[in-house]
Amino acid sequence: MTRRRNGNPPKRRRSKTLLLRRERTRKRRERTKNKTAHQEATNKNTAIIEEVTEGLSHALDQRIVEEYNKREIQY
Repeated sequence: MTRRRNGNPPKRRRSKTLLLRRERTRKRRERTKNKTAHQEATNKNTAIIEEVTEGLSHALDQRIVEEYNKREIQY
């Protein structure tokens, strides 16, 4: 390998295709990272919604039981 005057090897010339391929892979990685983050956020939101729904249905069940018991006493 020939060396430059300062003793360092010559810089590698990067081909256009290599640069394009590198950019494509970088963009693909970014997309998958975004998809993963979006999926995690969706899962978290779903868990919160399920928890709230469960709490509400439990509270509603309690109210129904209380109303039923009140009516039982009246008859």
